Amino acid sequence: MPTITRITAQKRSGRYNIDLDGHYAFPVAESTLIKYMLAKGMELTDAEVAALQHEDEGARAFSKAVGYLASTPRTIHQVQVYLADKDFPEEAITSAIDRLVDLKYLDDRAYAAEFIAANGRGGDRGPRMIQQWLKQRGVDDDTISDALANQSEADELAIARRVAHKILRSPGSRSFGALIQRVNQTLMQKGFSHNVIMAAIEAENPEEDSDREADLLRSQAEKIWAQKRTLEPYQRRMKTKQSLYRKGFDLDDIDRVLDDLE
Repeated sequence: MPTITRITAQKRSGRYNIDLDGHYAFPVAESTLIKYMLAKGMELTDAEVAALQHEDEGARAFSKAVGYLASTPRTIHQVQVYLADKDFPEEAITSAIDRLVDLKYLDDRAYAAEFIAANGRGGDRGPRMIQQWLKQRGVDDDTISDALANQSEADELAIARRVAHKILRSPGSRSFGALIQRVNQTLMQKGFSHNVIMAAIEAENPEEDSDREADLLRSQAEKIWAQKRTLEPYQRRMKTKQSLYRKGFDLDDIDRVLDDLE
């Protein structure tokens, strides 16, 4: 049987080289060295050599995964993909994942719960976007559903209001109607339900500034009217009217401004 003739430390901390019968054979992690009590003069069967090499692959995968997890929490799926990209064999990946789960370094339920909590503290995602985001990272549907079930309606409304408030306080050159439409579209894109969107807008209670609206309508009407100057009078009026209506202005107000411009 092969005999360990030398054990030497690598430059990399926690790694050792094993020589069998006077020749380099394979590396092992310090944890493997201790676990199997490897020592010079120990005889190993071929099966034991294979087991040690398999153990080392798992130890290396575990070490690599711990480094990957050091910067930010990850899901089981993310770590699996990361280790696979590093060309670790499936057995080593499974071994590393199992160990990480046992040590609570990996916990998809805790990951989902913390993501939802963080979103509540300062994020802008609604339930549908949260579900999509977690699913992309490999969290299963049941885990996502359980995590979302712990988010109250009040919490969801608070997030939607935060998004709505940010848009409403910076109207830019949008009309009041276009501003409300913008709030609707943004909240829908971020995964909020129609009922929550309506409740958020109602809670924010936006009020139209009639003077600002009139000035804005007049300014944009003059600009579009000038752009359409090559058209026949009827077409010019209709095209300008359509453009202003799409911008959220009231039809009666548009007609009054166009009458003045004509």
